[in-house]
Amino acid sequence: MKHGTFGIVAAALLLLTVQAQTGKSKPDAYALIGDWRGDSICVVRPSACHDEKALYQIKKTGDKPNHYTIEAYKIVDGKADDMGAMECVYASEKHALTCSTPKLLLHLTLDGKSLTGTMNLLDGTLWRNITLRHD
Repeated sequence: MKHGTFGIVAAALLLLTVQAQTGKSKPDAYALIGDWRGDSICVVRPSACHDEKALYQIKKTGDKPNHYTIEAYKIVDGKADDMGAMECVYASEKHALTCSTPKLLLHLTLDGKSLTGTMNLLDGTLWRNITLRHD
């Protein structure tokens, strides 16, 4: 093989390797975006809390890095009932999404197509265990 041909082949292989690595998986922060469905199970019993089927719609918030908004819904009689929005921050090194409202803190961990975590009241009381799957 001539030097010129070897250089072209080597460059082509390098390009294919880079494309395969960059196309293999997108950063997991982008994997957060979309609809997540699953269960929101009460921990405190008896209480005003009820086990629910949940839908969380996660969207990127503006152009701030690692900032997201969750629109939370409970599913009642097959219909989405709006529970409100939460502002969230994603810590990529921990694969952790942390959200807050004036009444609660939500901590979710991303593992592929699963988000699992807890909802706590501001006093630290564990209120719900949450398990979601990406649609």
